[in-house]
Amino acid sequence: MTGADLDELVYVPSGDAALTRRARVHSPLSTVVVRFSRARKRYERQGILVSEVALEQAEAGCLADSELRFAS
Repeated sequence: MTGADLDELVYVPSGDAALTRRARVHSPLSTVVVRFSRARKRYERQGILVSEVALEQAEAGCLADSELRFAS
């Protein structure tokens, strides 16, 4: 994927909505990773690709307010 400038992106699996949203906001380039499910006959989201710096910023933001998010 070097031709599409996607070789420097890192994979963030689905499951943590706050991390995914924040990583996508901080990343200048992002893309959604999907896989076709033959059983359901549709595409299912597997995660996203974002820049490594954006992922680090998102993880730091999630750690900073983790107590607030899980307190409710």
